[in-house]
Amino acid sequence: MLFDGDIEKTIVATAVVAWFAHGWYLNERLKLVHEKLDLVLEQFHQHRE
Repeated sequence: MLFDGDIEKTIVATAVVAWFAHGWYLNERLKLVHEKLDLVLEQFHQHRE
């Protein structure tokens, strides 16, 4: 078997959880950046009118 020991299984499980948590965190930050960018672009658009 690839991961026979409990320590190896724990390390792999922790790495997988950390990978998903990091991806979720970056996705949430990116949503905030897009919201701010939308507000800025909307203000520029209103300014041009």
